[in-house]
Amino acid sequence: MKTRILFYAFIVFLVAACTNETYSEFQLASARGQADALQVMLENGADVNQVNKHGKTPLMLAAGNGRVEATKLLIKHNAALDAQDIDGMTALMMASSSGHTETAKLLVDNGANVNTENRYGATAITNAAFFNHHDALKALLEGKIQVNQATNENALLLCAGLGNDNIIQLLLDYGVDVNARGKNGRTPLMAAIEFNHPNTVKLLLKNKADPKAKDSDGDSVLRIAESNGNEEIIKLLNNAMK
Repeated sequence: MKTRILFYAFIVFLVAACTNETYSEFQLASARGQADALQVMLENGADVNQVNKHGKTPLMLAAGNGRVEATKLLIKHNAALDAQDIDGMTALMMASSSGHTETAKLLVDNGANVNTENRYGATAITNAAFFNHHDALKALLEGKIQVNQATNENALLLCAGLGNDNIIQLLLDYGVDVNARGKNGRTPLMAAIEFNHPNTVKLLLKNKADPKAKDSDGDSVLRIAESNGNEEIIKLLNNAMK
Protein backbone atom coordinates (compact mmCIF):
# COMPACT_ATOMS: atom_id res chain seq x y z
CA MET A 1 0.00 0.00 0.00
CA LYS A 2 2.66 2.50 1.03
CA THR A 3 4.80 1.77 -2.02
CA ARG A 4 1.87 2.12 -4.41
CA ILE A 5 0.71 5.45 -2.96
CA LEU A 6 4.27 6.81 -2.85
CA PHE A 7 4.65 5.85 -6.49
CA TYR A 8 1.45 7.50 -7.67
CA ALA A 9 2.17 10.66 -5.67
CA PHE A 10 5.66 10.91 -7.08
CA ILE A 11 4.46 10.42 -10.64
CA VAL A 12 1.63 12.96 -10.35
CA PHE A 13 3.88 15.68 -9.03
CA LEU A 14 6.80 14.82 -11.32
CA VAL A 15 4.54 15.03 -14.35
CA ALA A 16 3.10 18.34 -13.14
CA ALA A 17 6.58 19.75 -12.58
CA CYS A 18 7.99 18.61 -15.90
CA THR A 19 5.03 19.29 -18.16
CA ASN A 20 4.90 22.60 -19.97
CA GLU A 21 1.18 23.22 -19.61
CA THR A 22 -0.47 26.12 -21.37
CA TYR A 23 -3.55 27.95 -20.11
CA SER A 24 -6.12 30.34 -21.48
CA GLU A 25 -6.54 33.81 -20.00
CA PHE A 26 -9.61 32.56 -18.16
CA GLN A 27 -7.74 29.60 -16.68
CA LEU A 28 -4.83 31.79 -15.60
CA ALA A 29 -7.22 34.17 -13.87
CA SER A 30 -8.69 31.17 -12.04
CA ALA A 31 -5.28 29.98 -10.91
CA ARG A 32 -4.39 33.47 -9.71
CA GLY A 33 -7.70 33.95 -7.92
CA GLN A 34 -8.72 37.00 -9.93
CA ALA A 35 -12.43 36.77 -9.19
CA ASP A 36 -13.37 40.16 -10.65
CA ALA A 37 -11.70 39.34 -13.96
CA LEU A 38 -13.40 35.95 -14.00
CA GLN A 39 -16.79 37.58 -13.49
CA VAL A 40 -16.25 39.86 -16.47
CA MET A 41 -15.11 36.97 -18.66
CA LEU A 42 -18.07 34.83 -17.63
CA GLU A 43 -20.45 37.68 -18.46
CA ASN A 44 -18.84 37.82 -21.87
CA GLY A 45 -19.37 34.14 -22.58
CA ALA A 46 -16.30 32.37 -21.22
CA ASP A 47 -16.82 28.62 -20.81
CA VAL A 48 -16.70 27.86 -17.07
CA ASN A 49 -15.60 24.29 -17.86
CA GLN A 50 -13.02 24.96 -20.57
CA VAL A 51 -10.08 22.55 -20.46
CA ASN A 52 -6.46 22.72 -21.61
CA LYS A 53 -4.73 19.84 -23.39
CA HIS A 54 -4.12 18.10 -20.06
CA GLY A 55 -7.75 18.31 -19.04
CA LYS A 56 -7.31 21.01 -16.40
CA THR A 57 -10.41 23.11 -15.73
CA PRO A 58 -10.64 26.59 -14.17
CA LEU A 59 -12.11 25.04 -11.01
CA MET A 60 -9.17 22.67 -10.64
CA LEU A 61 -6.76 25.58 -10.95
CA ALA A 62 -8.64 27.80 -8.51
CA ALA A 63 -9.26 25.14 -5.85
CA GLY A 64 -5.83 23.56 -6.25
CA ASN A 65 -4.22 26.94 -5.58
CA GLY A 66 -6.46 27.76 -2.62
CA ARG A 67 -8.29 30.61 -4.37
CA VAL A 68 -11.42 30.80 -2.25
CA GLU A 69 -13.36 33.62 -3.98
CA ALA A 70 -12.57 32.31 -7.44
CA THR A 71 -13.67 28.83 -6.38
CA LYS A 72 -16.95 30.21 -5.00
CA LEU A 73 -17.61 32.09 -8.21
CA LEU A 74 -16.91 29.12 -10.47
CA ILE A 75 -19.14 26.86 -8.39
CA LYS A 76 -21.90 29.51 -8.54
CA HIS A 77 -21.62 29.40 -12.34
CA ASN A 78 -22.07 25.62 -12.39
CA ALA A 79 -18.48 24.49 -12.82
CA ALA A 80 -18.28 20.70 -13.09
CA LEU A 81 -17.28 19.62 -9.57
CA ASP A 82 -16.05 16.15 -10.42
CA ALA A 83 -14.36 16.75 -13.78
CA GLN A 84 -11.08 14.82 -14.10
CA ASP A 85 -7.86 15.73 -15.90
CA ILE A 86 -5.82 13.22 -17.91
CA ASP A 87 -4.42 11.75 -14.66
CA GLY A 88 -7.90 11.41 -13.19
CA MET A 89 -7.32 14.25 -10.74
CA THR A 90 -10.32 16.33 -9.65
CA ALA A 91 -10.48 19.81 -8.18
CA LEU A 92 -11.09 18.22 -4.78
CA MET A 93 -8.05 15.95 -5.09
CA MET A 94 -5.90 18.95 -6.01
CA ALA A 95 -7.15 21.04 -3.11
CA SER A 96 -6.70 18.13 -0.69
CA SER A 97 -3.20 17.30 -1.92
CA SER A 98 -2.12 20.88 -1.32
CA GLY A 99 -3.83 21.21 2.06
CA HIS A 100 -6.20 23.98 0.94
CA THR A 101 -8.90 23.33 3.51
CA GLU A 102 -11.21 26.21 2.58
CA THR A 103 -11.48 25.31 -1.09
CA ALA A 104 -11.76 21.61 -0.23
CA LYS A 105 -14.63 22.42 2.14
CA LEU A 106 -16.36 24.55 -0.50
CA LEU A 107 -16.23 21.63 -2.90
CA VAL A 108 -17.52 18.99 -0.48
CA ASP A 109 -20.23 21.32 0.82
CA ASN A 110 -21.46 21.65 -2.74
CA GLY A 111 -21.45 17.90 -3.35
CA ALA A 112 -18.04 17.06 -4.81
CA ASN A 113 -17.48 13.30 -4.67
CA VAL A 114 -14.87 12.29 -2.07
CA ASN A 115 -14.77 8.74 -3.44
CA THR A 116 -13.66 9.49 -7.02
CA GLU A 117 -10.40 7.72 -7.87
CA ASN A 118 -7.60 8.99 -10.09
CA ARG A 119 -5.75 6.76 -12.54
CA TYR A 120 -3.51 5.50 -9.72
CA GLY A 121 -6.43 4.43 -7.53
CA ALA A 122 -6.09 7.31 -5.06
CA THR A 123 -8.85 9.58 -3.78
CA ALA A 124 -9.03 13.00 -2.15
CA ILE A 125 -9.08 11.16 1.20
CA THR A 126 -5.85 9.25 0.57
CA ASN A 127 -4.22 12.36 -0.88
CA ALA A 128 -4.98 14.42 2.23
CA ALA A 129 -3.88 11.55 4.48
CA PHE A 130 -0.65 10.95 2.58
CA PHE A 131 0.40 14.59 2.74
CA ASN A 132 -0.65 14.84 6.41
CA HIS A 133 -3.24 17.57 5.88
CA HIS A 134 -5.36 17.11 9.01
CA ASP A 135 -7.86 19.95 8.52
CA ALA A 136 -8.40 19.22 4.84
CA LEU A 137 -9.06 15.56 5.66
CA LYS A 138 -11.53 16.55 8.36
CA ALA A 139 -13.43 18.66 5.84
CA LEU A 140 -13.65 15.65 3.52
CA LEU A 141 -14.88 13.36 6.27
CA GLU A 142 -17.59 15.86 7.20
CA GLY A 143 -18.80 16.35 3.62
CA LYS A 144 -22.27 15.68 2.24
CA ILE A 145 -21.23 12.51 0.42
CA GLN A 146 -20.43 9.58 2.69
CA VAL A 147 -16.90 8.27 2.34
CA ASN A 148 -16.58 4.64 1.27
CA GLN A 149 -15.41 2.55 4.21
CA ALA A 150 -12.74 0.94 2.04
CA THR A 151 -11.33 4.38 1.25
CA ASN A 152 -11.11 5.25 4.94
CA GLU A 153 -9.48 1.93 5.74
CA ASN A 154 -6.90 2.38 2.98
CA ALA A 155 -6.10 5.81 4.39
CA LEU A 156 -5.63 4.32 7.86
CA LEU A 157 -3.35 1.57 6.59
CA LEU A 158 -1.35 4.09 4.60
CA CYS A 159 -0.91 6.43 7.57
CA ALA A 160 0.08 3.58 9.87
CA GLY A 161 2.93 2.80 7.49
CA LEU A 162 3.86 6.48 7.30
CA GLY A 163 3.56 7.14 11.03
CA ASN A 164 1.10 10.03 10.53
CA ASP A 165 -0.33 9.73 14.03
CA ASN A 166 -2.54 12.83 13.99
CA ILE A 167 -4.26 11.57 10.85
CA ILE A 168 -4.63 8.10 12.35
CA GLN A 169 -6.35 9.51 15.42
CA LEU A 170 -8.68 11.58 13.24
CA LEU A 171 -9.69 8.53 11.20
CA LEU A 172 -10.24 6.49 14.34
CA ASP A 173 -12.35 9.29 15.81
CA TYR A 174 -14.54 9.04 12.72
CA GLY A 175 -15.09 5.34 13.31
CA VAL A 176 -12.59 3.70 10.97
CA ASP A 177 -11.87 0.13 12.08
CA VAL A 178 -8.52 0.00 13.87
CA ASN A 179 -8.21 -3.66 12.78
CA ALA A 180 -9.05 -3.09 9.11
CA ARG A 181 -7.40 -5.52 6.71
CA GLY A 182 -5.37 -4.53 3.68
CA LYS A 183 -3.27 -6.46 1.21
CA ASN A 184 -2.35 -9.96 2.43
CA GLY A 185 -4.66 -9.47 5.38
CA ARG A 186 -2.33 -7.03 7.13
CA THR A 187 -3.65 -4.59 9.71
CA PRO A 188 -2.64 -1.00 10.51
CA LEU A 189 -0.70 -2.33 13.52
CA MET A 190 1.30 -4.61 11.23
CA ALA A 191 2.01 -1.70 8.88
CA ALA A 192 3.27 0.44 11.77
CA ILE A 193 5.51 -2.40 12.92
CA GLU A 194 6.81 -3.13 9.43
CA PHE A 195 7.95 0.49 9.04
CA ASN A 196 9.23 0.82 12.63
CA HIS A 197 6.92 3.44 14.11
CA PRO A 198 6.79 2.67 17.86
CA ASN A 199 4.69 5.74 18.68
CA THR A 200 2.14 4.66 16.10
CA VAL A 201 2.15 1.17 17.59
CA LYS A 202 1.38 2.70 21.00
CA LEU A 203 -1.47 4.76 19.52
CA LEU A 204 -3.03 1.80 17.74
CA LEU A 205 -2.77 -0.46 20.79
CA LYS A 206 -4.35 2.27 22.90
CA ASN A 207 -7.25 2.25 20.43
CA LYS A 208 -7.78 -1.52 20.73
CA ALA A 209 -5.65 -2.81 17.87
CA ASP A 210 -5.40 -6.60 18.11
CA PRO A 211 -1.85 -7.57 19.19
CA LYS A 212 -2.56 -11.22 18.39
CA ALA A 213 -3.74 -10.75 14.80
CA LYS A 214 -2.28 -12.82 11.97
CA ASP A 215 -2.06 -11.97 8.28
CA SER A 216 -3.19 -14.24 5.45
CA ASP A 217 0.23 -15.96 5.44
CA GLY A 218 -0.16 -16.84 9.10
CA ASP A 219 2.44 -14.35 10.33
CA SER A 220 1.53 -12.89 13.69
CA VAL A 221 1.99 -9.29 14.79
CA LEU A 222 4.75 -10.37 17.15
CA ARG A 223 6.54 -12.39 14.47
CA ILE A 224 6.61 -9.35 12.17
CA ALA A 225 8.08 -7.28 14.99
CA GLU A 226 10.69 -9.93 15.79
CA SER A 227 11.73 -10.17 12.16
CA ASN A 228 12.30 -6.39 12.15
CA GLY A 229 14.24 -6.56 15.41
CA ASN A 230 12.71 -3.44 17.00
CA GLU A 231 13.03 -4.22 20.72
CA GLU A 232 10.83 -1.30 21.80
CA ILE A 233 7.95 -2.53 19.64
CA ILE A 234 8.45 -6.14 20.78
CA LYS A 235 8.20 -4.98 24.39
CA LEU A 236 5.04 -2.99 23.64
CA LEU A 237 3.39 -6.05 22.07
CA ASN A 238 4.38 -8.40 24.84
CA ASN A 239 2.90 -6.01 27.40
CA ALA A 240 -0.28 -5.70 25.36
CA MET A 241 -0.74 -9.47 25.21
CA LYS A 242 -0.47 -9.98 28.98
